[in-house]
Amino acid sequence: MNIHPSNPSENLGATPEVRSGTVSDLRSPNGYLVSITPLADTDSSMIERWKTLEANASEPNPYLSADFLIPAARHLSNPASLLLVAISDPGYCLRGMLIITERAANLRFPFRHYALFKSPHSFIGGVLISRAHQKEVFETITYYFRSRTSKYKALYIDDLYINSNVYHQLSNAPCSGVYLHDSYRRAVIDLRSSTRSLVGALDHKKVKDLERCKRNLGKKGVYHWRIVEGSDIAECTVEAFLDLEHKGWKGEQNTSIRSSPREEAFFREMVYNFSRENRIFFTEILIDELIIASTCNFRIDNRVFAFKVSWDVDFRSFSPGMLNEYEFLHYLDRNRNSVHYVDSGSSHDSYIEKFWPDRAHIVNGYCLFSRPLLMISYLLSAIRYLLRITRRYGRQLTSIMNSRGQ
Repeated sequence: MNIHPSNPSENLGATPEVRSGTVSDLRSPNGYLVSITPLADTDSSMIERWKTLEANASEPNPYLSADFLIPAARHLSNPASLLLVAISDPGYCLRGMLIITERAANLRFPFRHYALFKSPHSFIGGVLISRAHQKEVFETITYYFRSRTSKYKALYIDDLYINSNVYHQLSNAPCSGVYLHDSYRRAVIDLRSSTRSLVGALDHKKVKDLERCKRNLGKKGVYHWRIVEGSDIAECTVEAFLDLEHKGWKGEQNTSIRSSPREEAFFREMVYNFSRENRIFFTEILIDELIIASTCNFRIDNRVFAFKVSWDVDFRSFSPGMLNEYEFLHYLDRNRNSVHYVDSGSSHDSYIEKFWPDRAHIVNGYCLFSRPLLMISYLLSAIRYLLRITRRYGRQLTSIMNSRGQ
């Protein structure tokens, strides 16, 4: 078997470079050009421009990479339903990009709208923007969505860092705003905020338990923890990860990557893409030559993005998944100069919160580019608040009446 994909990303489509004369073009007052094309028409030239933009992005995000999004669109979605919005400067250099799709009205937002494309395996939302052209790109994005060219005046974004440039710029754009409907705290590691040892900050009892598990595993063979990255990622690396995940509860519930041929095809192609540029790594625990725990992670510059975890259920009594995280904390303590920040990609109340000390504020909501929509959204928010208060006091009144009746 081979980790090389049967359909490499460059074969998604074959059309000319995005310039005037594409599906939809709009020139903003600052001279920047918005070009709208189906993602299915993306050619190798556009992918190269995309990767150049990614290398100079204001905020690193592997989930916005061509190496991730194109396999995700091909295997997990319908590329024909996705639009690539490219923002170029007057010299036609790509300075910003987003992938959008149409969404139906729902109970939270009773109007049709656009949404940033986000695969089931994406854990951070956002927009890809050149760090040296942020002001102009955000001006152009706002101008486009407020113009008659844009079919809808609302854009849904989820899993967005509240301290990100994207949130700051969109929430402060003239005649626009952000209507949030949900937020949570995600476990992260910010090595810039403290010099304290990550392992030293763990609960003493937890450390004793993990060290005992480590010693007991050592009685079954040679215990070894390692990182496998870049060109060292082989078929056996990917196969071990997929096999371990499928053996566990995800396989039982048909939610493992291997449960779906499309999901596995996406994963293999994505790993192949990132490994070519040394931007992905696996952490593994081995007993002799047997891999009993594995994690898949992205690395961009000095930031790490945890992606997927798996471990051998036959060794569950030794907590191999927890041990893998514990060994990774040791690694981070030893490599503070090369790793500054780690995103867990987890939801609230994840087990990883026992290991990772810091939290990031993540929000979900709608970017609104119309004053009437803003006013309606504020009204809906007020109505929902009043309904919550009414229900709360109604339950309290019912409880009081019932207690008096007794």
